[in-house]
Amino acid sequence: MSFSRSDSPEPGNSKTWQERISGGLRIHRGAVLVGIVFLMLSFYYNLTVPLWESDNEWAHYSYVRHIVTNRQLPAPDTLVEVAPSGDTCQVIEENRVRNSQFRQPPLYYALGALAISWVDVDEELPWVANPHLFTQGARAGHNAAIHTAAESFPYSETTLAVHILRFFSGLIGLSGLVATYLTGLLVFSKQRTLALAMMAVNAFIPQYVFSSAVINNDILVGALGAWCVFFCVYAVLKDSSPLILMLAAAMAGLAVLAKYTALPLIPLVAVALLVRLRQARARGWQHAVTYAWQVGLMIGLAAIPLLLWFLRNKLLYDQIIVDYPPLAGFLADGQAWLVAGPDGGWLLDPVRAGEFSFMTFWGLFGNDTIALPPPILYLLAAVCLFALVGAIVTIFDKHQPMDRRILVLAAILFVLEAWLFSALKSVGTSEPRGRYLMSVFSTISFLLVLGTHRLLPNRIKKPGVAALCVALLVLTILVPPLLLKPLYATPVLEGSPGLRASEEPVYVKFGDFAELLGYQIDSDRLDVFEKLNVTLVWRALEETPNNYTVGLHLLDGANRSHGWLATYPGRGNFATSLWRPGDVFRDTYELYLEPSATEYLPSLGRVKISMFCYNALDPEEYDLLPVSAPGAKPIGDAVYVGRLRLADSMVDEPIAGRESLASFDESIDLESVSLSDETLVPGEDLLIDLVWRATGETGRDYTLFAHLVDLQGTQVAGNDQPLTDSYFPSGLWQAGDRVTHNHRVTLPRLLPAGPYEIRIGLYDPQSGVRLPVQEAEGEQLQNSELILRKYDVTTRYLFFPKVQVP
Repeated sequence: MSFSRSDSPEPGNSKTWQERISGGLRIHRGAVLVGIVFLMLSFYYNLTVPLWESDNEWAHYSYVRHIVTNRQLPAPDTLVEVAPSGDTCQVIEENRVRNSQFRQPPLYYALGALAISWVDVDEELPWVANPHLFTQGARAGHNAAIHTAAESFPYSETTLAVHILRFFSGLIGLSGLVATYLTGLLVFSKQRTLALAMMAVNAFIPQYVFSSAVINNDILVGALGAWCVFFCVYAVLKDSSPLILMLAAAMAGLAVLAKYTALPLIPLVAVALLVRLRQARARGWQHAVTYAWQVGLMIGLAAIPLLLWFLRNKLLYDQIIVDYPPLAGFLADGQAWLVAGPDGGWLLDPVRAGEFSFMTFWGLFGNDTIALPPPILYLLAAVCLFALVGAIVTIFDKHQPMDRRILVLAAILFVLEAWLFSALKSVGTSEPRGRYLMSVFSTISFLLVLGTHRLLPNRIKKPGVAALCVALLVLTILVPPLLLKPLYATPVLEGSPGLRASEEPVYVKFGDFAELLGYQIDSDRLDVFEKLNVTLVWRALEETPNNYTVGLHLLDGANRSHGWLATYPGRGNFATSLWRPGDVFRDTYELYLEPSATEYLPSLGRVKISMFCYNALDPEEYDLLPVSAPGAKPIGDAVYVGRLRLADSMVDEPIAGRESLASFDESIDLESVSLSDETLVPGEDLLIDLVWRATGETGRDYTLFAHLVDLQGTQVAGNDQPLTDSYFPSGLWQAGDRVTHNHRVTLPRLLPAGPYEIRIGLYDPQSGVRLPVQEAEGEQLQNSELILRKYDVTTRYLFFPKVQVP
């Protein structure tokens, strides 16, 4: 592998332009094939991804539409009219929202407006956002909007415009690949297969294909960045004219006019300029001065569009870069900002930021909510580490030509500079996304191919590089069917409303349009941080224009919530406005037992289910739909289902083998008793605290009776209470559980003198059968009763009413 500084045409070449094109296609047929495959992949993603399902795609489209309909650029604070949807749950103040993309430079949107200028976009497609997208992570779904039949083929109006703009992004992505291939021909002179591999790696990075299939300005930055890199490399490796540096500067300026993440291209052009000036100086000062003013003039001309844009921003908004807090803060006071960050907080953790950038470089799909599976990322990390080692070995290999070593070092420094800028932009907002590195995708592809080729043994160099390209192609092909489509799929409609054997019936109505037929919970016990899958069986009774939220709360025995989820049905993919009468489907929701429950465990667990209109302007305010049982009997605004044991496996198990006062049915031991009074006080409450220890699984919810009886065995006071007042029923106890029960016995006001006893026992409330009791010594007690204490009341208490004396 070697680099060449000359590429002279063959003398006497008089071929016609048709022959030149035909010959070029034959020579570069591999690149043509890669380009065709890329376009097909881009179109495949285009059709697979529902409308608005990429980061801010609706906002990007609204920018383009504003230019088409108003023939001018929007101001950063311009509000966008939201088309009415009929959904009364969608609360949008004055039916207008702020478009965060109006702060962006205009190049991509102006070009996009030309692409759809012939499409009727006057009627805006109703946009109903999913307000739960980022509230509960993937549990609430991945879709940013509600999708209707209006998005289906044949496309028209807004849908047609969106797909045209997506195809336009694909053409932009293809143009960037041409620049990548041409750069490869420069740096891998006489090894066309490596140039082709460099193009293929760039083409088959899943993130690059995804960005080429949706509406976004990142892809234009990527394409213009690739051309800027090509012209810079051409200027350095070839004896070029000032025009080449002008083109490099023009590409950098236009890229910044597409998005400010292209700013790292400007230092790259500056470095190329310095190298060319140094080369010109070697030919004499006079030549260097002449070359310098020519290049300066050319670059000045290339910078005019960008300078005019900055001047416009300054005049209109008194800011060079409008509404970018990190960049604006840095430009205002860079030193203080670097020390403290924009909000007084610390800068990003470089390790975490690097991991996030790596993950999102390869693929952050949807509305920045879908990533490649971890095993694939680990494999890609290994490949990248291997290639990086190969690149570093090349730098320190003295047998390599010096220009090659410098070029590889410059490529690594360029990628690092772009990443640092991306991290700078992300401080105080979020981690640096990989797509912000779009301007260096071609450079990263160069390093991947060069480093891999450098370290592989000679006999497998070409097959190994080819395998890398093929592996990326297979990965990119599999992303839509295996990752994207399943996450955007609606639930499967059932043919019958019948329940399965594992499902519990409910049959309650929410409002007049939905019926909850039954449910299934996948576990009967749950530890802190563990997941509980709750499957609900829904049936649609009527159509509704509203998109109601399904709310689930994981409750303890005192109805405290320790885990919740609010989402549209079908993980956001089957909102209630899409339901049709007779639709029956099963929907699974995920709940987690949060650490807030720790101090209240162990406990009974239940799931509370409700439906309501979510108010994005005030999430604390919402109206719950009424719930009714069969026969239209109102039962409130929620239904409570399930029965499970909530526990914490991290808590030490109680010590088994402690001495006990008595054993009930050889499954529950009474460990200790505490009574509030040594003597009985008529008219007051006697408090009894009992500590129980389960020696085995009881399987039943027992009730405790505590009776005050006289000498004849007649009950004079007492009551029955479920153990723990059903907060943690005994049916959920397991061997080793230590449970406290507090019992209250109200004494009568007139209590005759004489001996009394407090007797307790346990019984099954369903059968009424008492549990046999054995004392600690093993003696079986009569009547299955345990005497806790004997009292002797010797004084008769008389109570007189209070009389108020005036």
